Amino acid sequence: RIFGRSLAWSSSDKCISAMARTNTSSTTLTLRSSLNTNLSTLVVLNAVQATCYEASFILDNIPVGDYDISSLKTQWGSTNVSVTVAPTPDTPSTRTFSVDSEYDGNIPAAMKAANMAIKTGTLEEAIVLLGDHVYNLNSTINIPDNTTVEGMGPSTQLVFNLTAAASQNNC
Repeated sequence: RIFGRSLAWSSSDKCISAMARTNTSSTTLTLRSSLNTNLSTLVVLNAVQATCYEASFILDNIPVGDYDISSLKTQWGSTNVSVTVAPTPDTPSTRTFSVDSEYDGNIPAAMKAANMAIKTGTLEEAIVLLGDHVYNLNSTINIPDNTTVEGMGPSTQLVFNLTAAASQNNC
């Protein structure tokens, strides 16, 4: 995204409000570089969405690098800009652990499996999925780091039946 002023205008010469993002071909970004970016031809991109103060462009298949002699053009003129195309961040590895279908309703066993997968580096994040019903637990549960607990529906509940001694021992 590029931020600025007067980046998108309607045909009635009104700056497009942020409340009314619109596709516009009147805002373009031309990428050029004096540096080695493996870009063999000049690339002109139309804004996919633009408002008066920001414009978004799709950079699929654009090589990572600095484009130091690029330009941004609106219906009011053109200006030189420097653009850096950054690499796409890696998506963290995630797995869902279904308590009911994989662990026969045993929440601690699902949490233990999620914890082991994260600790051994097999996963970065885990999702422990609870069925759409009530789970009655007689002890506390430990939710590992980088683990999300999700219920499958509005009836998902955890009911803890703890005695005072049991809860003090697990604090």
